[in-house]
Amino acid sequence: MERLLQGLPGVVPYFDDVLVSADSHQQLFERLRAVLTRFQEAGLKVKREKCQIAVPQVEFLGYLIDASGLHPTTSKIRAIQQAPTPKNKTELQAFLGLLNFYNMFLPHKATVAEPLHRLLSTKTPWAWGHRETAAFNAVKALLSSDSVLVQYSESRPLVLACDASPFGIGAVLSHRFPDGREAPLAYFSRTLSPTERNYSQLDKEALALVAGVKRFHEYLYGRTFDLITDHKPLLGLLAGDRPTPPVLSPRMLRWTVFLAAYHYRLIHRPGKSMGHADALSRCPLPAFVEDPAPASSLLLIEDLPAAPVSAATVASASAQDRTISRVLNWVWRGWPQGPFASEFQPFATRQHELSAHRGCLLWGDRVVIPQGLRQRVLEALHVGHPGIVKMKALARCYVWWPNMDDAITAWVSACQACQESRPAPPAAKGHTWETPKTPWSRVHIDLAGPLSRSDLYGSGGRLFQMAGGRTDALHHYRSCHPGAAGPVCNAWVS
Repeated sequence: MERLLQGLPGVVPYFDDVLVSADSHQQLFERLRAVLTRFQEAGLKVKREKCQIAVPQVEFLGYLIDASGLHPTTSKIRAIQQAPTPKNKTELQAFLGLLNFYNMFLPHKATVAEPLHRLLSTKTPWAWGHRETAAFNAVKALLSSDSVLVQYSESRPLVLACDASPFGIGAVLSHRFPDGREAPLAYFSRTLSPTERNYSQLDKEALALVAGVKRFHEYLYGRTFDLITDHKPLLGLLAGDRPTPPVLSPRMLRWTVFLAAYHYRLIHRPGKSMGHADALSRCPLPAFVEDPAPASSLLLIEDLPAAPVSAATVASASAQDRTISRVLNWVWRGWPQGPFASEFQPFATRQHELSAHRGCLLWGDRVVIPQGLRQRVLEALHVGHPGIVKMKALARCYVWWPNMDDAITAWVSACQACQESRPAPPAAKGHTWETPKTPWSRVHIDLAGPLSRSDLYGSGGRLFQMAGGRTDALHHYRSCHPGAAGPVCNAWVS
């Protein structure tokens, strides 16, 4: 049936039931005509007495659907409100299962029904008392005909508010309307496992976000939505528009990778403005209550970058390399007697450790890279700009060629980005001169020039010696010819 009606807008088939919806009577009749045309082409017939055409509301799969949204049906409400008192765990489990069918309408169910859920534990003996009776009557009164969830719309913005308490997590998926109000699409809550209760509050709040996104994956994937939390530190860790912090716990890093598949804006909202999600986290559903919806697995596909060189590329370049091609020939046919030229000496010292595989020369399990591919390999090794030591350690795991360490050192030293970001050497401590006690006990001498003929009244290419004491403002100048240091010293001594 789904294949037969595939591609028709507003048509929802479920086994032999078909729901056709539209915004107007004309659109409804056009869609109905398309459905009947496909039935006719497939040789199917419908019974007129079982058809409901152009009705304002319809019961479908246990829900009452109308223009305002999704409601529980009157028959189910009556069955819950008139249910007899359970006499054993089996009857109690059947009642809670019926109530759990409408769990999406009951944001505070877990708080009211907590004494009933406690009775389902295998470690708790059956004992029905006043507390259980009060909880049973209260939980039956939760569901009413006024309960409503709005219909999902692709045009309305989505808001997912999540919160965590010491023993539970909760989430509310809502639509935001043009007037700013938020109407719920569905509720979700569950208790924390014994291991999860040992998480820090930061991890519990992050777990609430991840669990809420997983729960409503079908609504959220492929759309942009607002993810609301009342835990402000998460804005610096899980915000989709910020880089991942360099230091994260493995658990938080896994959650960051998971959320990276979604388009969301992480927004902080004070806890007092998130009463719906906060109440769900503080009154969660027991973890052992089964979800009627089938569990789905979300698998993330990571597009890995292509390798810088392939085995075929290395084999082709090795065959064209003058040195490596001869070494390959010696590996296959046997090594000649020495002495060897300097370019073959690094290979000759390793001749018993060299092997050939698919036209590639190997030293142990490392590939010998021919001359024409070494720059490409160096570029791949330096992605991320590691230092000399780390780059050498990475290269030694996979590749080798003669003088590879020197090539790596030169490559890192020539990298402009590395040199700009490297820490500056420590500044040398300044030397402090001892203050002289008498004039001219210490003299500072320097040379200026040579000066052109037009300078200083035509001194023409001469050097000027300048001398001054440390403790006075008296300076002496003497003209001299450019030359060795001896005449300069003699001039001052004289």
